[in-house]
Amino acid sequence: MEYDGVPALHDVSLEVRRGELVALVGSNGAGKSTTLKTIAGALHPVRGEVRFEGTPLSRKGTPEVVRMGITYVPEGRMVFGPLTVEENLRLGAFSVGGGPETEQQLERVYDLFPRLRERRHQRAGTLSGGEQQMVAIGRGLMARPKLLMLDEPSLGLMPKLVEELFAVVARLRDEGLTILLVEQRAREALRLADRGYVLQTGRTVVQGRGPELLASEAMRRAFLGV
Repeated sequence: MEYDGVPALHDVSLEVRRGELVALVGSNGAGKSTTLKTIAGALHPVRGEVRFEGTPLSRKGTPEVVRMGITYVPEGRMVFGPLTVEENLRLGAFSVGGGPETEQQLERVYDLFPRLRERRHQRAGTLSGGEQQMVAIGRGLMARPKLLMLDEPSLGLMPKLVEELFAVVARLRDEGLTILLVEQRAREALRLADRGYVLQTGRTVVQGRGPELLASEAMRRAFLGV
C-alpha cells in the first residue's frame, strides 16, 4: 500500500479467525488505520492480497465489501449531525436492505446502547462525543456484519465512557461477533483481545496472546522507539 508513491504498508500479515477479537496496536504512523482501510476497500494494495472467507477483496470497493459482511467504523465518529440518532442508525442498514431484520438489529443496538434509545429523535450533532461514538458503532452494527472493524473507538472519550465502550466490545465478542480492533489504549485492548498484532513502520513485528505481547520487547520498541 502506497501514499503518493511512498509505501505505507510494507509487510503486514495478519489473520482474524471467526469469533475472535483481535487487537492491532502500534505507535502513531505504524499503519494501523491504513490496514483497516485496505481491508474495507477504501484503499487497494499495490502488492499482496486481502482475503475474506476465501474470497479475494483486493480490488473490491467498499459497498461490495460491506455486502460481503465487513463493516469499518472509522476514527473520528463521522455522524451526520443534522440527522436524528435513529436516522443515522438506519443509514447503516442501507447497503443490506430493510425489512424485519433491520428492525431487529435496531432493537439490538438500542439494547447495547440504552442511551441511544432515549435520544433516538435527537439530532446526532447535539450529542456528546461519547454518545456520537455509540451512534457510529451502532450504525456499523446495523449492516449485520460478520467482521466489525473499529478504528480508535476510545479516542477523545472520558475514562468512564471508555470503560462502557470496552464493556460493549467485550459483550459483542462474547456473543460471537468477529472484531478487529485498532486502539490507542494498547494495554486495555490487549487485555480484552484473544490475540494481538504489533505494527511498526508498516510491518507486523510480532503477534501473540495479549499478556505475552504486553510483556514483550517488541511492544517496548514499537511504542518507545528503542
